[in-house]
Amino acid sequence: GGVMRLDLTPPKTGRFETLTFPALADGEGESRVTPSWRLALPSVASERAAWSLARRATPGRDEGEGESAYIDRLREHLAAHGAILPEGRLDITARVEGAIQAVALSAHAEALILDWEGFGNAEGEAIEPDAVSICAAMRLPYIANRFENWLMRKLAGISQEGNG
Repeated sequence: GGVMRLDLTPPKTGRFETLTFPALADGEGESRVTPSWRLALPSVASERAAWSLARRATPGRDEGEGESAYIDRLREHLAAHGAILPEGRLDITARVEGAIQAVALSAHAEALILDWEGFGNAEGEAIEPDAVSICAAMRLPYIANRFENWLMRKLAGISQEGNG
């Protein structure tokens, strides 16, 4: 037939990096486990996709909706994405922008995590990285900050090369 046949298997390149979380290391001696993520490298495209997903996912304010009602709705929505609404004296626009950024970060983590080690559920059983467990991990500021710093370094490197 006259169709373009696409190879849908992801390329098996060795282009990934391990990001460790030393502050979360647990156990003694040889049984000591340092949680880590195996991450695909980000690109300009993966960054754009994460932001556009976050923008689509973040609800706008309804006509006639009070600010506090909107903020409650926003907070609930963000929690589902593993993101926390920035508090403090920021105006609503700045808080929404901060919220979108947090959702984008979480979405980007979800897109890039290939595998992880040392993460478990409340019973201490190892779990696979999926949308729910990655969101739960991203609620921990230490993890979110460490991932964000890694991501910014990688994206800065891409912009210096002038390609993504």
